[in-house]
Order: sequence, then C-alpha cells, then structure tokens
Amino acid sequence: MARSFGSMVTEAPEVDPALGHIDNLDAAFRSPTKEHTKRLTLDVTVELHRWLLAQRLDSGVTAAALLRALAHLAATDPKLLAKAVAQAEADAA
Repeated sequence: MARSFGSMVTEAPEVDPALGHIDNLDAAFRSPTKEHTKRLTLDVTVELHRWLLAQRLDSGVTAAALLRALAHLAATDPKLLAKAVAQAEADAA
C-alpha cells in the first residue's frame, strides 16, 4: 500500500547517539542521506532568492534546509498546506 508524503515525514528517524535525541523538525533541517534523496530544481524570482540568502545570513540556515523544513511543516499541517496550495494556484493564474 502506498504511503502518503505526510506519513513519510512524520515517522521518527533513527536517534543520533551524538545528540541523544532527534525530532522530526531537526531531521527536516538536515540533509537526508545520499540513498534517501531526490534532487529538486526550483526556479525562483530574484526577490525570493535574495530573501533566501538573507535567511542564510540572519539565521545561518541554508535555503535547502529551510525549504525542507517548510515542506515538512506543510506536509504535517493541513491549514498551512491549504494556504500554500491556494498561493500556488493564485501564482499560476
């Protein structure tokens, strides 16, 4: 039976002995292991690119880590996902 994306991102990853614990949001910020990755190319506006770079400077979080975390949050929060889908539909119109 096929699993939903939400169920895949909500399953707890293995505990990192160096950290002693990990939660799913921490996992979203870390790059997945090579055998569990799919490359995604994303075209963004110059303004959005600048914003992503500003986040890197302000918080030290890479664009990839931020986008993984945002996708994880949307996958586990139906209201956030609905907002994102509505925005995507409006942008496509």
